[in-house]
Amino acid sequence: MFHYQGQIPAHVEEFRLDFPSCVVYFADRAGEFGTHIYTTFDIRPSIRMRRILKNTIISVPFLTFIGVTLIDTAWFMIERIPEIVRLLRDGVLLAAIVLLLPLRHQIKLFTERRIFHTLRYIFFTVLACLLVLIVVDQYLIASPGDHLRPSRLFVSPRFFLIGTVASFVLILLHLLLSGLIANLIFYKSKSSTPRNFRLLVFAILLVAATSSARGRVNFFFSFEENWLGEIPFVLLLLLIAVNSFRHRWIDFLNRRQKWVVFLISGLACGMGVMLTQRVIDSFVADHSVAYAAVCGAIALCFSVYAGFTAVALLLHLPTAGSFDEKINAIKTLQEVSQSISHFMEREQLMAMITQRALQVTKSDFAWLELLEGENNDLMLSSAVNLSEDEIQRMPLHRAAGISGWVIQNQKSLLINDVTEDARAVQVQPWKKDIGAILAVPLISRSKILGVLFSAKQDYFGYDQFDQDMLQSFADQAAIAFHNAHLLEESIEKERLAQELRVAHKAQEKLLPKVMPEITGLDVAGVSVAAKEVGGDYYDVFAIGNKLVVVVGDVSGKGAAAAFYMAQVKGVIEAIGRLYESPRDVLIQANRILCRSLEKNLFITLLYAIFDPGTMTMTFSRAGHNPLLCSPKEGEVSFLQPYGMAIGLENGAVFESALEQLTLPLAPGDFFVFYTDGVVEARNMQEEEYQERSLLALVQQRDYKTASALKDRILLSVYDHVGLANPHDDFTVVVVGVTEQQRHKTRAAGREFGAAQEMAELS
Repeated sequence: MFHYQGQIPAHVEEFRLDFPSCVVYFADRAGEFGTHIYTTFDIRPSIRMRRILKNTIISVPFLTFIGVTLIDTAWFMIERIPEIVRLLRDGVLLAAIVLLLPLRHQIKLFTERRIFHTLRYIFFTVLACLLVLIVVDQYLIASPGDHLRPSRLFVSPRFFLIGTVASFVLILLHLLLSGLIANLIFYKSKSSTPRNFRLLVFAILLVAATSSARGRVNFFFSFEENWLGEIPFVLLLLLIAVNSFRHRWIDFLNRRQKWVVFLISGLACGMGVMLTQRVIDSFVADHSVAYAAVCGAIALCFSVYAGFTAVALLLHLPTAGSFDEKINAIKTLQEVSQSISHFMEREQLMAMITQRALQVTKSDFAWLELLEGENNDLMLSSAVNLSEDEIQRMPLHRAAGISGWVIQNQKSLLINDVTEDARAVQVQPWKKDIGAILAVPLISRSKILGVLFSAKQDYFGYDQFDQDMLQSFADQAAIAFHNAHLLEESIEKERLAQELRVAHKAQEKLLPKVMPEITGLDVAGVSVAAKEVGGDYYDVFAIGNKLVVVVGDVSGKGAAAAFYMAQVKGVIEAIGRLYESPRDVLIQANRILCRSLEKNLFITLLYAIFDPGTMTMTFSRAGHNPLLCSPKEGEVSFLQPYGMAIGLENGAVFESALEQLTLPLAPGDFFVFYTDGVVEARNMQEEEYQERSLLALVQQRDYKTASALKDRILLSVYDHVGLANPHDDFTVVVVGVTEQQRHKTRAAGREFGAAQEMAELS
């Protein structure tokens, strides 16, 4: 019970109690935090009781072991334990193990998300198990004859004490090993992973119980005695195999780490087999058959998982280098784009563009040709790794050759064998050591500025990925180039205005002009900047028969926000084709963008994939506004899975906070993506539009198409704002689900341009 001194705001969604100060922290839908003071009466006693109960449950397994040890002292006096007592004793010890299992969720070591650290912990845990087993079994406890084997620990008080303590240490080490293995199995887990792992734990306990009933541990088939007794062991092997296929963590190792783990996994498999064989016939079995069976089953699970890991790594190694290269190339593109986004002198910028082009494509040569003067003559502006003689003899023709083709078509050109392409006929006489060449246009405001070249000595040295990377870099370079041009020709005030207009044109080019045609989906969208340029970003593109919708907002406004928006677009487009999960795309984007984002900047994103084939929509939200869902059958509501903004944290906190949600689709469903500029649009009285206005509009259901709903939202926002100047950018994207064969998104593509013009005029 608690009493609040004041009114609770309607938009409050999350509460957190902080004792003993009795301050309640809350978070609203926009992610803003505040505090309210509460007086409490009986909350603290209930929390204190829960803590006492929790500590009691944790201490029970350890008290159980101590109690069993004290009782064993009495049996030590008569040098044997009756069979019925042994069975009851093993049952109590198994119950203690079961009570220890929930501790896995409370130990920080078991929540370690750094894969290489987890692998290191596993290796040293297995090594510690072997050392304890060998040292105690071989050197500290003598091995009497077979007739004394069942009571080896009862030979002397020293043997009894050492064996009892060592058995408890070994069972704790094996439970630690099982928790670390579970950490790998649950990495990027599926919905069936927890169930399969719980079945594995049940199988281990079942094998331990049957082994205790037999009075011995046997991990080898002996169907001649009693084939029914082998069923638990067969079930254990089957569940170990099922769980051993979980290796998603391998994808996040680089090439060097994969080689290291591959080489060690064979050794680890052998260590696991040795541990399995020794533990089931060691002093642990003398202490408790159930303990020995649990340790042996965990060691067997480790050895099989290590073997499966070696095979999985063997399949990953051939492509590990290529995958690492693509990730590094994306990171390099983001870094070099950041380096040229600042204003600088024209000569300095041209030299940097060619240097960075060499870095992006890992080429041997690079040069930049620009259209200069009143006649737009093609001139060499900058070059890297070309001699003075080669610079003087370079063929420059704006209407012929590679440069002429790129200028006329305004498209990039990839030639992997210059001797086989007629457009490169002038390359070999000029420079004979060029085998492959890549040329991309620099375009700004629909006007071509020049051509950026990169070349390699090796034939077939480029692929489509290199072409896309260099074109993305050239788009960034075109924006930076115009910024430098404005810096030279304008006074400060005029320069700033012109720069904003140029950046606005560049930003428009980054937005989709025509919506992709996906059968069964109807798409419409619009983005309006508060100034000439802004930080809002959205993209709609197809991957196969799936539709990807991305909506984001860069903190801040103006040219800086627009430049970061362009970087986000390049990174998302590249990563989106490498990963199928929206959550994985946002995690990788956060890792890349965190490296260069300024500390006071962050980016919110909402990434969704519509799959008409399975009639599902999957999305994740990195701190962005909620997704408004209007199902044909059901209530209109906001969907807000957890997630923090990109750039705030680069690591486990971001990954653990990011959720992914999958929804079924049905004809007549509509989804509204928007930025905070929509719900925070203010009128002359400084009153915000707010989410309840947007919700009420969508609840009217007087729309049939995505374009109609989008136009209704725009008109409603403009009607609310009136004559007030917009203080923030706003973006709206609407996706509607239609009958599979009845509608296509072509109509949305035709209406898109008209809607964008209407928004700008307004």
